[in-house]
Amino acid sequence: MEKQVVIITGAASGMGKAAARMFSEAGAAVMLADINVKAVETLAAELTADGGETLWTCLLYTSPSPRDRTR
Repeated sequence: MEKQVVIITGAASGMGKAAARMFSEAGAAVMLADINVKAVETLAAELTADGGETLWTCLLYTSPSPRDRTR
């Protein structure tokens, strides 16, 4: 996965965290996004310490309401 970039939402825990570790270990640069600032910052530091290339952001995404989708 060298020279590949992966963007993971919900990266601070569960499946997102596992995926972030897997892609980082495979050599991809990983963009981490999560609402939990402390947890995503900690994960980014761990992956970087293990030799990974990471960038993180705090992100809250909500789906538009069904009414908004029709406009």
